[in-house]
Amino acid sequence: MQYEMIKANGRAVVALAGACALVMTVAAHAGAQASNAAASTFAQRCSACHAADGSGDTVVGKSAHIPDLRSPQVQNQSDTDVEKVIANGKGTMPAFGTSLSNDEIHGLVRYVRGLAKKQ
Repeated sequence: MQYEMIKANGRAVVALAGACALVMTVAAHAGAQASNAAASTFAQRCSACHAADGSGDTVVGKSAHIPDLRSPQVQNQSDTDVEKVIANGKGTMPAFGTSLSNDEIHGLVRYVRGLAKKQ
């Protein structure tokens, strides 16, 4: 009787481990897709001024004195503050709040945070 109980519990543990592995794989895939989407959005909407690496080292970036997105000046801002800049614009930067969804804006904030790590 006790052996059957242990055997049943063992099968349950194996099934649970398999389910956890599946969930983690799906979550990792979804995270990678979101990251790719943010990279694509940044390339399409932001890199002409901010440069692909976020440095602002473009003709427009230099002439408009765009800050380096990798700098402490930008990186030390809260996510909410960065989201507001993306949504509402700032200085010569246009507002993207009507053309990007909240999820896209959140993705861009995460992407900008990642630029500092690549430096």
